Amino acid sequence: MSKVILNNFKASGTLTAAQHKAAFGNAIVSINTPGDVLIKDSVFDEPAYNAIEIGLAAAATPPSNVTIKNVDFSAGLTNNAITIFATQDDAVITIEDCHFASVSNALRLSNRTNAKNVQVYIKNCTVDQWEATPEYAGFLLLQDYTSASAEDFIEKSPFAPDKLAIHFQNLKHGEQIVTPEDLTAAFGCHTADQIGYMYIDKASGTDRMPAFDADIYPAITFE
Repeated sequence: MSKVILNNFKASGTLTAAQHKAAFGNAIVSINTPGDVLIKDSVFDEPAYNAIEIGLAAAATPPSNVTIKNVDFSAGLTNNAITIFATQDDAVITIEDCHFASVSNALRLSNRTNAKNVQVYIKNCTVDQWEATPEYAGFLLLQDYTSASAEDFIEKSPFAPDKLAIHFQNLKHGEQIVTPEDLTAAFGCHTADQIGYMYIDKASGTDRMPAFDADIYPAITFE
């Protein structure tokens, strides 16, 4: 099976994020592969919209596993540092020992393939600054762009516990984030200190950004 490895990579430049997007598109690095993706020991010191996009191409088989380790997103990003649009069933996504200087959200997941049993591990990561607008704040964005409506989203339920499980270990935003006593106060609560939220493109009103609900949100654990 194919494998993509990006090791000791450095992105740098003098363009603003808007100039970079206009000249080169949304991302600094875009990867579409049916195998494993490994990005490690790298620095993204270039302002941009997104730094890394994985699994966007609808015609390509999505990756089986993704590991992003010891990567410093040291420049300001106007959107997301890591966007993973799709994976295969039973994929393992590991984001480990990464630093995010300034992002809207550090990680966006979309699960456009409606993959099952995807395990996401976020270990020893630090975010200096994330989105200031409370509704869009947090480390994690779960964004669905394939459902035709809110009803279609509920029927597919691409982020439900049988599809995604997210494990946080030693996540820092100013200080270490401890296990929330109530996940409804940490996900989809639309406050500046929320850890993540959900956004459904084709829904409207309050359906577009649903509050935490264990039936539609992933299984979430903290260590």
